[in-house]
Amino acid sequence: MGAFWSSVRSVLPNVVEVVKRFPVPVIIALILTSWLLYGVYWKVDVDFITFALLTLFFASVGACLFAQYRNFEPINQILLSLGVSAFFASIYFLPDDTHLTTFMMPIALVLMASTIAFVGQGEKNRSYWLFNHGFWFALIIAILGSLLIAGLISMLMAAYALLFDVMVKSNAHQYSLIVCLFLIGPLIWLSLLPQSFTPKVVEGEPEEFTAKITSLFVKYVFVPFFFLFALLFHALAVKVLLEGTLPTGQIGWYGIALVTSGIITYLLAYPTRNTGGPLVVFFSQYWMWCLLVPLGLMVIAYCLRLDQYGMTPLRFFLGGFLLWAIVLVVYGTVMKWTGRVFDLRIIVLLGALIIGLASVGPWGAEALSNKWQKQRLTADLTKLGILKEGKIARDLQTPNEDEIKLVNRINGTLNYFKTRYRAETLRSLLPAKALNELDEKRRDGKRYQGRKNRVLLAVKNQLGQVNSAQISAKKVHSYQIDKPLALHVPEKGTLWGPFLYHFRTNKYQGAKTAYKVSLKGRKQPINITAKNGQLVITQQGAHQILFELSHLRQSALEHHQLKKGQKMSVKMINTPLANQSPSAHLMITSLSYRISPKNKAKIDLNSAGFWVFIKDN
Repeated sequence: MGAFWSSVRSVLPNVVEVVKRFPVPVIIALILTSWLLYGVYWKVDVDFITFALLTLFFASVGACLFAQYRNFEPINQILLSLGVSAFFASIYFLPDDTHLTTFMMPIALVLMASTIAFVGQGEKNRSYWLFNHGFWFALIIAILGSLLIAGLISMLMAAYALLFDVMVKSNAHQYSLIVCLFLIGPLIWLSLLPQSFTPKVVEGEPEEFTAKITSLFVKYVFVPFFFLFALLFHALAVKVLLEGTLPTGQIGWYGIALVTSGIITYLLAYPTRNTGGPLVVFFSQYWMWCLLVPLGLMVIAYCLRLDQYGMTPLRFFLGGFLLWAIVLVVYGTVMKWTGRVFDLRIIVLLGALIIGLASVGPWGAEALSNKWQKQRLTADLTKLGILKEGKIARDLQTPNEDEIKLVNRINGTLNYFKTRYRAETLRSLLPAKALNELDEKRRDGKRYQGRKNRVLLAVKNQLGQVNSAQISAKKVHSYQIDKPLALHVPEKGTLWGPFLYHFRTNKYQGAKTAYKVSLKGRKQPINITAKNGQLVITQQGAHQILFELSHLRQSALEHHQLKKGQKMSVKMINTPLANQSPSAHLMITSLSYRISPKNKAKIDLNSAGFWVFIKDN
């Protein structure tokens, strides 16, 4: 039995040694695991607390490594770890808004942890490379090992339940994954971290097993594919130069992949940079110059996107990535021209600083993006003549063709504030009356309780028909609005919509069974109701207009037969029903349905999107 436990301990991390070397990180890992197991029952933002604890964990690991390199006493190491953890905890939990991008800060701290011990130590490339080789290899092994252990535990629980006919709790597998990934995984990683900071990598053909694997991948995978990607980007540059247009939505991600792969390959190739073959030698000498054209294309595409859509946090971090890559290319070029050594620490340290600084503060991604978008919204509202002395003074009437683009931009900006939960930024645009109403609604009624975009609703109400732009041809299929719109066509009638009707629930989108809509300036509102597949439109003081929505089944069947069995959902644009009323038209813009697999003539309607055009009397 003693031999068995001895063999078990030999493959598990030495917990006692890990706790002695990294006491504060182990405690934070325990807190994080407990939080993920039981914090879901608290009425707080689980993701926010999780990212905060991950940040504290990596920050404390970095502090421990920094102290160990400088031979601090154990008590001083603990105090430094606690002080650094408290500093980053204050960033997350200060009462004032720090404009924090929560998920990026742990990335900055794990990068910093790999480098901070070597800061201020002079040129240490060979020691730094060997330490980081062990640092990142240990992290990969820890993640894979913890996932493997979690998988084996899940298999054991499934086998136990099957063999003994016992019910295993549904969340048992989730709990085992949490414990393995956030407690056992960190213990494995901390136990595998290099003990010494002074050993140096031997340049040339590697002899150590993991270094051999790295060398093979660099020589036969990373370097060749980097040059292939670079050639493709240069071909794209020639195409752009000839055609004068940039492809949309492609350059950014491909450019990030190319630049990142080039820089990581340069780091991995360091020990074999002069012995890995002609291609590796050429790469190690001129890799930074291969990025000049791709970075130029990325900068051009980035500026165009800023002009079209404005700044967002993701686009802000993309700008930081471009800055990081450009600085490294310039630094590498200067080092080569002057014959000095390229300091590998610059790569990781600069990336960590950019991500960390961009993640928090009035200069960060959140704050500057909000300021940029608000200025953009203010400029667009000013061009439409809606702002007066910095306040929204009048409703946005139905825009003409020249104003449609601006209104679309306003919609996009408002959607940005909705998705980022930053509508409070727009309070300054509201007049005093609207602010008073907003505060009253905030105090009264349960309807507004806990709603994060309360200010955004007030802004939309103040703007009036800002969503009228969705009636334009390209936006006619959008149903993401709170209530239907009304667009008056002079001397012809009024177009109402868009509506989205669900046949299974017999309700409109938003769980409404009826709409009551009216165009400003008109005395007679329109009542639109649906029941049992019938659409009834009633004008107050006028007659009813009836449409049988069930007739759409025949249209769907004919369309399905015409398309020879096209699967599931089909859209039909501007298809009027055969029984349209003399005083109204029903225009179907989308129709989703199901075909019975057994009876090809049986149609089940899911939903229909439509507009109603009511002629003037």
